[in-house]
Amino acid sequence: TEDEKAQIFDEFNATAMSSPRDKTIPQLFEEQAERTPDQVAVFCEGEKLTYRELNERANSLARTLRHAGVQTDSFVGLMTERSLAMIVGVFAIMKAGGAYVPIDPDYPEDRIRYMLEDSGAKLLLTQERLRERVSFEAGTVLTLDDPAVYSVDGSNLELVSGANDLAYVIYTSGTTGKPKGVMVEHHGLTNLKAYYDHTLRIGTEDHALLFASLSFDAACWEIFQALFCGATLYVPTSTTILNYQLFEAYMVEHDITIAALPPTYAVYLEPDEMPRLRILFTAGSASS
Repeated sequence: TEDEKAQIFDEFNATAMSSPRDKTIPQLFEEQAERTPDQVAVFCEGEKLTYRELNERANSLARTLRHAGVQTDSFVGLMTERSLAMIVGVFAIMKAGGAYVPIDPDYPEDRIRYMLEDSGAKLLLTQERLRERVSFEAGTVLTLDDPAVYSVDGSNLELVSGANDLAYVIYTSGTTGKPKGVMVEHHGLTNLKAYYDHTLRIGTEDHALLFASLSFDAACWEIFQALFCGATLYVPTSTTILNYQLFEAYMVEHDITIAALPPTYAVYLEPDEMPRLRILFTAGSASS
């Protein structure tokens, strides 16, 4: 009926809202860093960076990357363990204008080499202890734990990328053949800020969990839902994630309020043990 049509289109589907589609991911993060400079942005293994510190450190590295030739839509490999350095690398590459290509250091060497060759990356950011994971004779390797890769200038850089330029490339699992890189532009993530703000109402009191590997697209959701909104991003180690008991203890100890977990993890959590958990996303497999 006409009344039912009106209900569907005017009431149920009244979801339009403004979103910053003309901005880049680094721009939204820099705006948040300006609003909450002393708020803890990321926490990992007892170490932390405030929004100001994360922004300045990423700026310092981004300047080095630009001097190394990174420009708009350049592909830069990022192979790190779960750490503060991983988050610094993500933002530094985008601030320099490039698109990061996340590479899990646990991948076989031939897969790592294939991803670097297929993407055409000329630069690989990694950690010193991971340098021997792959030979990268076709490009330059910079280690995130080398103080020399950070410029003394930590101020924001002049923008060289726009909303329609590339932010990152995620490689598929390769189940139908060789892995294929899926290229994502900045506006694909920045338009989510309206959802984070108005629907999830994420703010400075939230503790958001980074569960997914950086090489999976879900990690982007987890990282930016926190760092677009002034929340603190908690990064547990792989050892913690792979042990249900350690993982639940981590959730409780750090008062996690937002998490995205596969159903196999969600069913093991004791809700009474974590009263601050207010949002739980679950996906990836059957939940029954």
